[in-house]
Amino acid sequence: MQELKQNFANDFKEIFDLCYQIARTYVQNPSLIRPGLMKACLETLFAFLSWIPLHYIFEIDLMENVLTPLIKNVQFCNLAIDCLTEVRA
Repeated sequence: MQELKQNFANDFKEIFDLCYQIARTYVQNPSLIRPGLMKACLETLFAFLSWIPLHYIFEIDLMENVLTPLIKNVQFCNLAIDCLTEVRA
């Protein structure tokens, strides 16, 4: 399990960067991102949060400036809360 996590951490940067940029863009200007893409982005983040190296979560403004504002959006509230809850776990 530890070896798999290490291999994933080495390859994860590209996946995380893409999801992060989609979510950040949506928060800043929702008209630029389709809701379906934002939903897929949050679902991807949720699926991988337990594998994401902690520095991606805490050193980058993922929680504060991306997930927390999405709680106010009715379409993404549940997914954003699921992601925040997974980070806490």
